[in-house]
Amino acid sequence: MADTTWPVTLPTEFDVNGYNEQEPNNIIRQSMAAGPDKVRRRGTSAPRPITGQMVFTLAQVEYMRTFYNDTTFSGTLTFDGLLEPRTAAAVDWRFMAPPAYVPHGNNGALFICTLTLEILP
Repeated sequence: MADTTWPVTLPTEFDVNGYNEQEPNNIIRQSMAAGPDKVRRRGTSAPRPITGQMVFTLAQVEYMRTFYNDTTFSGTLTFDGLLEPRTAAAVDWRFMAPPAYVPHGNNGALFICTLTLEILP
């Protein structure tokens, strides 16, 4: 169960551009003195990394900064409220890195926010 919920003041879907999904790394690899590495499964499930972008207004950037820094304690708490992009399922999320912001356009009113998140099992 998630610790908090994604703010209603922010978009709830990633842009198609900049979206990247990866299968979880759920193996442990150990080098051997001779022969191939020893490989085994880490567990029955693992977090799935997702990188996505959203376009924010200047006010939404401030909402995101507050959500990340204060509400999720610098990304350490889990949250829900964003749907899984492919299946639209309700899932629990956690930040893997702080949000990054890049100006979008020439007027400084819009920003592309890149989010590096993980979907928890």
